[in-house]
This record gives sequence, structure tokens and C-alpha cells, in this order.
Amino acid sequence: MRRWVGISLVVTSCFALVGCSPGIAGELGLMRDDKGNISAVLQICEGHIEYVALNLQGPGITNSPGEGPDLLGEWESDSEVGKGFVQFDLAHGGNGWKVVTPLAARNPASTFSITSWSMDNTWTALGPQFKTSDLANLKPGEVMVMPDDGSLGNRVQTLDDFKRSCS
Repeated sequence: MRRWVGISLVVTSCFALVGCSPGIAGELGLMRDDKGNISAVLQICEGHIEYVALNLQGPGITNSPGEGPDLLGEWESDSEVGKGFVQFDLAHGGNGWKVVTPLAARNPASTFSITSWSMDNTWTALGPQFKTSDLANLKPGEVMVMPDDGSLGNRVQTLDDFKRSCS
């Protein structure tokens, strides 16, 4: 009997922990335009997003996205961004997105991550972890995103394929 009670407690605890996590709203990627500017691109499949942050990644870094000295850039939308596609320039914002924390200088040897979330923390979209050289290798119209199979590294796809990510 004790064994079943213990198993029930473990299973219930696992469901409780999973139930508190924000839902995945869609996909977040980075794209280079034909002038060399880097944009964030979001394809929202459900829920909503209002914030995007660029953070330094690495051993010993424990800050949450959008917090602390490892924050290298932050953007906020004028309103909830729901289902659909949105793109904005990381240097200047645009399309309803404003720069909250301007992009800081980045060490080319460092690894960075870009993350988005909703004001009420019920939705998130995770972007790639990358180095400056990864951005330099992007061709105009290519979007760098997280791998969809949990493997290391990133995936590069066309903008059209990115826009179909909710299909």
C-alpha cells in the first residue's frame, strides 16, 4: 500500500510541476536582411507574446531571460502579439515592437540566446542559442531557429518554411 501511495505522490508532483510551466506559443528565430540587419521573427501558433530578450549564455550564468547583467538587449510589443507572423529589427524595433534595452556589444567568442514570453508568463517561444559567427553565416531570407528534435546546434530554414511552422 505504501508503495502505491509513494508512486501516486511522485506522479501527482510531476503533473503539478509540468502544469505550471508556460505553454509554447510558437517559434522564435533570427534572420538577416539584404542590408545585413538582424531581425527577430516570431510565428505565434497559440497564446500571445509581449517581450523578447537577448541574453549571454554560459557556465555559471543563472539569471532568468530578461534579467541581470547578462541581458544584452530587450524588446517589448505595444500590445499582445497573438496568432500569426511578426518581424522586427533588433537595432531599431518596428512593427509594433520598441527597444527597451538597446543591444549591447557582444564578444564574438560568447554564446547568446534569444527568448520571448508573455507578460503574465503563461506563454513562451524559445529561440536559438548562437554565436556572432552563426549570424554572419546567415544569408538574406534564411531563418535560424532551435533544432526541432532536441539535438545540439541550430536549424536554418527559409522564411516561407518558418511561416508554416504552425501547420
